[in-house]
Amino acid sequence: MGWDVFHRRLVQCVLIVLTFVWLFSAASAAQVLENTFHDPRRKAPVGFSQDLDYPLDTVLTVVKSEASEGVIHGTRIYRKAKEADEIEGAEFAATSSAFSDSPGPGQVFYKVKKKAVAPEHFPGSNGEGTVTVRYLVQAVAPKGVKLRIDAVYVEESLRARYFSDGSVEEAECDLIQTQLNAFTTQANADARPIATAAPVQDISELQTTLAREQSFLTDAQSAKQKLEEQLKQLQFNTQGRVKSMAVPLKSYPYIASSTILTLEKEERVTVLSSSRYWYKVRTPKGDEGWIYYMFVEPLQ
Repeated sequence: MGWDVFHRRLVQCVLIVLTFVWLFSAASAAQVLENTFHDPRRKAPVGFSQDLDYPLDTVLTVVKSEASEGVIHGTRIYRKAKEADEIEGAEFAATSSAFSDSPGPGQVFYKVKKKAVAPEHFPGSNGEGTVTVRYLVQAVAPKGVKLRIDAVYVEESLRARYFSDGSVEEAECDLIQTQLNAFTTQANADARPIATAAPVQDISELQTTLAREQSFLTDAQSAKQKLEEQLKQLQFNTQGRVKSMAVPLKSYPYIASSTILTLEKEERVTVLSSSRYWYKVRTPKGDEGWIYYMFVEPLQ
């Protein structure tokens, strides 16, 4: 065997060994990524489940109240708000087709926000679609109640589902727990009989109980006030004026999206919401779309 032939075969063997090493490394890296990261378009929700030690009727009343509140907590539209984490304009619904799975036994309520743009904490979400929160209240023997909350975003154009990373469910559950505490404290106060006279030795215990109940009430009122302030910060419904000629009204806040119609200079529009570079507006005829921020100015 000549030196040239031996040299070529040696190089071929080295290349084969290096190829196997690379393939093994790539497979190991892929396995690590698979164990570390999850597909944002997963088919099942993360969900949030909690056992509650409250009467079923009380839990149903509080959960239905939260589903009817009009604000979805733990998320925001297109990074619109810098401090508050919530989406306003949601509506109560008794049924929804947003989830592909059955909620199971129990009573179900829904909170739905349509025309939401790429909401926060829904990994992989994009475009415009609908955010839906599902509440399942189930009686558990002998006296307990199980509450399950799921949240999903369904993009309008592709009908793709993007489930929450758990932030929405936890925020909604925290508010329900706060309301249950306040509701139960008030119910206990209303049911307590009025004493005609209390022994002197019981005054200290009564004062301690009163202070504790006042603390619960103060916490509930503080949480309510904070939510109202956050809601005011997110409200944005004013009049705007088109600054240039032939301004395109886009279907989505992207340059490449389709043009709904063309607006003329000085034409007035209602500004519904805003992102970093776009305004979502409604024309006097009822058409809604997105305008690049340089082409519209809010009116005082």
